[in-house]
Amino acid sequence: MVPCHGHPGADRGRGAATPKHASGLDMIEQWFGVLTRRLVRCGDFASREDLEAQITELAVRAHQPAARADPNQ
Repeated sequence: MVPCHGHPGADRGRGAATPKHASGLDMIEQWFGVLTRRLVRCGDFASREDLEAQITELAVRAHQPAARADPNQ
């Protein structure tokens, strides 16, 4: 008897499982939309390094928790 891994085509790679709904991809598309609207369309960049620095700054600001209002004031 030939083992299962000996059948023709067994050397082909397995396909990756893809999600039924591409919610991860949607989040990436949203991030690039924010990046485009807030920075790239209206930005003025002196160099590629300047663009990279501004993208990094935007990413850091976007990942900071929002300040909450103090209910005691």
